[in-house]
Amino acid sequence: MKKRIAIAAAIILALLIGMLFLKKEMTPHNYGTAKKECESFLQKNNAVMEEIAVNCFREGEETSGYYKEHHYSYENDFVRFYVGSQGMLGGQYWDLIYTKDGVFYGESEKYLYEEAGDGNNIIRAEKLDEHWWFLWSDYDGTDRSYK
Repeated sequence: MKKRIAIAAAIILALLIGMLFLKKEMTPHNYGTAKKECESFLQKNNAVMEEIAVNCFREGEETSGYYKEHHYSYENDFVRFYVGSQGMLGGQYWDLIYTKDGVFYGESEKYLYEEAGDGNNIIRAEKLDEHWWFLWSDYDGTDRSYK
């Protein structure tokens, strides 16, 4: 009898832990939570990611690859590390951008693009340090999703 209770308790505990994990994974991100996720990922992986970026600049050719299951690509003036996304059609994407000179699309601190007219695409970038930027892309953006 005690053995059955212990097994049942272990199963219930495992289910509760699994539910908490799934709840965290299924909770929609907003600009703030996506930025925190990127900052945390960068803090833990800065040295290796910077080395990848510097090598991309040194080689000078458009390239892409993976680091810890995160895709990265070298695109002219920056290296983009794709950190996360949500949504199926449109949706939101959050990335880390490494710039050689600290400038992203001509801006040195913040970048904002909001599609005019009937469009609803929003792209916002915020400088994190000398080389790194946080990038939020919302392709079905409503009511300034970056606030």
